[in-house]
Amino acid sequence: MRADLSLNRGGARFRVVVALKPRNILFIEPGQKAARWLLPDNDHIMSDSSDIRVAATNGNAQRMIATAVLVKSTTGSPESVSGKLLLFAPSGRTIVEVANNVRNIHPTSLSGGDLTILYERNRRLVLAAFDPGSLAKRGEQEIDVPQPK
Repeated sequence: MRADLSLNRGGARFRVVVALKPRNILFIEPGQKAARWLLPDNDHIMSDSSDIRVAATNGNAQRMIATAVLVKSTTGSPESVSGKLLLFAPSGRTIVEVANNVRNIHPTSLSGGDLTILYERNRRLVLAAFDPGSLAKRGEQEIDVPQPK
């Protein structure tokens, strides 16, 4: 189970509203007395995130298999500052550092047995593939993008 800490005009508080951007995520495990945060301090925020979901066996609901988040410093403009790209399991127990110096996250998906993330690092597009169960990195490839004419 997880709860999003969102930043609102009135300050930080827990909310279940889709329009607000989460600042941090609190992971709560049933039967445990202590919860834990995704980000360890208030010096960083989640500037962007993408949940990767797959259709459940009953066909009605979707099951989350992972979330990709771009973590940036609270100093500077989020649009111009690069950050760290993390990938984590729904429980928050498995957290993988994908890359540093990431500016943007682009589409994430599950296709061909790979969980894929497209992101911008050092002014280049990078496509990374992960095992959807363990979140182990299977590969990473820079994408050549031609200049428009």
